[in-house]
Amino acid sequence: MAARKSGKGSKQTLPFRHHLVLNQWLFSLFGFDSLSGQFDLGNREAPTLEAFRDRFQLIGETSGRNAEGEHLIIQRMRENLNENAKLSDEQLLEYDRRIKQLTDTINNARLASGEEPIEWKYFQYLMLLFTEIYLDYLFTKPDELLEALNQQIERWNDHWVVEQGFNHKPLDLLNPEDDLWPQLNMVAYWSATGSGKTLIMHANILQYRFYLQRYGKAGDINKIILLTPNEGLTQQHLRDLEKSGIRASEFSARGGDLFAQDVIVIDINKLRDSEKKKTVAVDSFGSRNLLLVDEGHRGTASGGGSWYDYRQKLCSLGFSFEYSATFAQSGSKHENLRQTYTTAILFDYSYRHFYGDGYGKQSQILNLQANPNAQDEFRYLVASLLSYYQQLRLFEEQKASFKPFNLEKPLWVFVSSKVTATLSSGEASDTVQVLAFIDQVLHKQEETVAAIDYLLKRGMVAKGGTDLLHGRFNYLKELGEGGDALYHDLLNRVFNSSGGRLHIENITGIPGEIALRAGTSDTPFGVINVGDDAKLVKLCEKHDLFTQDSRFSESLFHGINTDSSPVNLLLGSKKFTEGWSSWRVSNMTLMNVGKNEGAQIIQLFGRGVRLKGWKTTLKRSAELAAGLKEAGTERPEHIGVMETLNIFGVKADYIAQFRKELEDEEIPVNEGLEEFVLPLKPMKDLRKDLHVVRVKESIANKAIGGSGTAFQELAEQVVLKAPGDLKPTEIDYFCNPPRVSLDFYPQVGLFATDKKGVQNTGAKIQRLKPTHIALLDMQRLYFELLAFKRDKRWSNLTITQDVVEKLLTDNRYDWYRLYAPDEAMELGRLEKMRLVA
Repeated sequence: MAARKSGKGSKQTLPFRHHLVLNQWLFSLFGFDSLSGQFDLGNREAPTLEAFRDRFQLIGETSGRNAEGEHLIIQRMRENLNENAKLSDEQLLEYDRRIKQLTDTINNARLASGEEPIEWKYFQYLMLLFTEIYLDYLFTKPDELLEALNQQIERWNDHWVVEQGFNHKPLDLLNPEDDLWPQLNMVAYWSATGSGKTLIMHANILQYRFYLQRYGKAGDINKIILLTPNEGLTQQHLRDLEKSGIRASEFSARGGDLFAQDVIVIDINKLRDSEKKKTVAVDSFGSRNLLLVDEGHRGTASGGGSWYDYRQKLCSLGFSFEYSATFAQSGSKHENLRQTYTTAILFDYSYRHFYGDGYGKQSQILNLQANPNAQDEFRYLVASLLSYYQQLRLFEEQKASFKPFNLEKPLWVFVSSKVTATLSSGEASDTVQVLAFIDQVLHKQEETVAAIDYLLKRGMVAKGGTDLLHGRFNYLKELGEGGDALYHDLLNRVFNSSGGRLHIENITGIPGEIALRAGTSDTPFGVINVGDDAKLVKLCEKHDLFTQDSRFSESLFHGINTDSSPVNLLLGSKKFTEGWSSWRVSNMTLMNVGKNEGAQIIQLFGRGVRLKGWKTTLKRSAELAAGLKEAGTERPEHIGVMETLNIFGVKADYIAQFRKELEDEEIPVNEGLEEFVLPLKPMKDLRKDLHVVRVKESIANKAIGGSGTAFQELAEQVVLKAPGDLKPTEIDYFCNPPRVSLDFYPQVGLFATDKKGVQNTGAKIQRLKPTHIALLDMQRLYFELLAFKRDKRWSNLTITQDVVEKLLTDNRYDWYRLYAPDEAMELGRLEKMRLVA
């Protein structure tokens, strides 16, 4: 396990991922007891999630459902549970049934909107399963939940702080004497960008609504509020919620009351202590809200602050779900946040897990040493340009072979800390410096061609003789073209022109956008997304760059993800770390980003490593060899170039910080990545009579499995009957002994060494009386039985509405056993209605 020094001469500290006691406890329910993020496999230690995944055989294809309607994931888990597991088979099936119901609800809406239905990845399913377990405990046995967490905390403190002497304060115990709800009313998901947090959020809304309704607490929540970090994400969430069939409205201070079931989506910047023209007082929402916090790390950079306080006020008596890829950055730096998130992070699927499972792109990072001379800096930026050009040309020339892998047209992104920074020590702002470089490439052919030839022939040799560009331009080298030919093709493909000067055009009517055009071409090749466009244009004028008002009238930035977008280059500031989403990003050049902003570094990295992948698996093609072979799909040559995020930094100090953040997350950073293909020879004279055990493909010309209809068409039709309508032999089967059992006695565990204080008095068997049955909604019961039948895929079972009442009113036969104390069967108080509802 990786430990690290917290300072010179100090004791060791544990990475934040080893502090997550809630996550550890949840894994222990499946037999994976651990006091860290690691599990002992005997011969080695592995991340607990990896050990869990391997034991339950969740690698490979796990989507879909079996013949009983169960998710294949839960089937594999049930088949491989051992004696250390604390969850019963029945509990897992019930949790799975709830997940199926909410999944069907979302998918019905998505299909109606023309969207693809959801098939949960294994880690997404586990997020929902862990949520079901937590909410079940919270609503039915909060005392046990608090006690279990305290036991985990005590064990963690004893092991790491007392015995091992790590330099951490002990984790605070929860207080069983205080109100339990405020201590347990928050869960968080540490989830990599691109891992589907938005859909998990939608499922969480339905999960929480279910528990509120089931346990008669719907009135305990005032509103459902989704907090976003900016206006752009607010609009994106509104569109996504609509696709999932969840009604949502953007908050308006003058909009009046919304429907109670609406999700209110609001930019956190609009929350204030008191109401003003464009803001709202946080107290006006009350404290009994279901709060969903996107980018949950926001407002925690200093360990708290007003934004963090606003979040706490909104849900102090309600409940909150938080989502972020970067909880480690705030939890590691601030003790109060460490104490909060160790008992709140329900699931850890940070980048180290995401990458380790084969999701997302590879990454290559280059550093430019401090104080380079002008020629070295120009060559370095040309290397970034050449890296992008190689991806763009490869995509255009092999578009057909890449199509099955859902690769998008590459996009080159320049990101700086401030795009309108004032001049400092005679130097231009980062963005102006980039624009000056582009202008130089466009009209100084000789210098650019010389740099291209130099980089392809000699590379970029750093201290120690290492060529930092080794193996990076193999495709361009294989083309056999000289620097002059590559330069002219580059102008055409990247800049949509044949050369000339750079034209910087302020798009009138589109605030914050500046178009980039080259030479006499009417087609823009790039766009700057900036807060103060007028200020940037003035800076450009001071540096003798050509500026004018734009001839374009539509937003180039908002059209970047369309197939017809001419934009190859996007320049912007740190705003890209949150909210903006695109599958196109393939090359990043970073300038003055992330010196002291670890969370934004990881967010920025997440913008580029997203990969849709073959059959939308989100995986790199190198991780799909078996599936590709089975499908008869050949992996294209050089596809690794397209599945790699290239990052070029211009300041060595913050790139070192950038690398450190990635290494702390255990994300491999590959420089000079090469692929080696091992030749395999098929065996000669392989026997033709080898036996393979498998199910027949069909019966009576009816296909089995998949979309086959053999079961539906050939299986015997069964009618559900009341006991009085059964034959004597059938009555014995169903009623001797009863096939259905339900226990309403409190489920309390007890252990005493002296075995005193325990007496077995027996559980009392009850029967439903006419007064109970009169309160039941027979039609609702009937529809719920039909839904259960559909979930189990029992298409050959027929259920009529009248049989429901017959089953409950005919007391001549004992087909069920109901264990309950007498007071549970009394109908004197309304709160007991839940038992018979």
